[in-house]
Amino acid sequence: MARLLALAAFMLNGKWRRDAVPVEPADGLVAVHREWSNRTRHVWQEASGKSVTILLVGRSLRRPGVSELKRQLESQGIDVGGFQFVCPQRSLSGVRGIFNGWRDSGGASRALRKIAKSSGARPDFATLVSVYFRLMLGAEYRAWCNTHSLCQRFCLFGHTGMGDTGRLDHALKQQGVETVHWLHGMCVGGNFFAYSTVAVCRNEFDRQLLERLGGYERVVVNPAGRPSTAEGGVGWAILTSWLHPHSAVYQEAGVGGELSLLRMIAEAASGMEQCVPRLVWKPHPVFERLPIEEQSAVRQEVSRLGMTEWPKSQPLNRIKEFEIAIATESTVVLDVLREGVLPLVARPTGSGDGTFGSALPEELLFESSEGIVAASNRIRDDAFRRILFNKAWESMRPDSGCLPDEFRLSVAPG
Repeated sequence: MARLLALAAFMLNGKWRRDAVPVEPADGLVAVHREWSNRTRHVWQEASGKSVTILLVGRSLRRPGVSELKRQLESQGIDVGGFQFVCPQRSLSGVRGIFNGWRDSGGASRALRKIAKSSGARPDFATLVSVYFRLMLGAEYRAWCNTHSLCQRFCLFGHTGMGDTGRLDHALKQQGVETVHWLHGMCVGGNFFAYSTVAVCRNEFDRQLLERLGGYERVVVNPAGRPSTAEGGVGWAILTSWLHPHSAVYQEAGVGGELSLLRMIAEAASGMEQCVPRLVWKPHPVFERLPIEEQSAVRQEVSRLGMTEWPKSQPLNRIKEFEIAIATESTVVLDVLREGVLPLVARPTGSGDGTFGSALPEELLFESSEGIVAASNRIRDDAFRRILFNKAWESMRPDSGCLPDEFRLSVAPG
């Protein structure tokens, strides 16, 4: 039944018939989802103002068409004048995709049954439909690539490793095109893993992790220069990532995990010897896409705890104005370190050594309100804070936020 429902969704995924255009020569090639989001923003910003062929990947159902996508990007300051938007889905490849995708999804179904029989693990129905749908899209991309010569040295992927983009990645490599996966965030465990020619990581810790996993031919990072340690200011900034559908904490406890953390922080703040600091909360951007009732429940609790929400218009470099920064294990730790700020990091109870938090100085980690109080008192000593900042920087070695020169996209001709 899941395969049949995925096939129906695949056949309805027909907006591309209005969007598809022939591929014209360009100075760069990018594969990206048709959205402005946390996983695509870095790629759109790199491509802005350049002569680039944009392969729009992922589902088109309930996604903007090309004209609407252009308007969305322009509203974010992206210069789309040099973009050539192409959907790697055409009528002939769509027919092939139906047959090839049905065959591929059948193989996946048999493999999943074997896994379930041996381990007892089986994805839920919605996940199965998603898996089969992506495999069908991937078969379509592969058929499309077989009829198009793209003549590029490399293709920049903003997000890959799934059944659809993975097949596009493989088909491009068969044409001699290097595929470059530019990760948008940290690898919390083995997520974001793919099989591209090159992975461009956000930090040295991830580079070593992905190199050990062995899926990429090459793993690189473009390191940032170490900033001076920020002096600090007033109040506590709380930057979290647990309100994300892919977060293990959210999958296990829904919004409950985040709420428990916020209550823990509020309890720690109320127990400080000095006056209670102001508390400003900044959730992961995906929070805005959670069900409205969940957003409402969290915001009500944030207000009850005496916290305010970080203004959307306020840049992250304002983090320097706070005395204490508290974060969860996520990319925001790198963002904070780049600003010269030393974060305290929450670890879910029972966290193992596979995540990057295990590499940070233990003086920065906490699992209780008492741990927050002890850690915040420790880093009030300026000399000790600088020592810990240097240790934290060396354990992560964040990237600069830019691609290495060899993978920068060409500037559009004036």
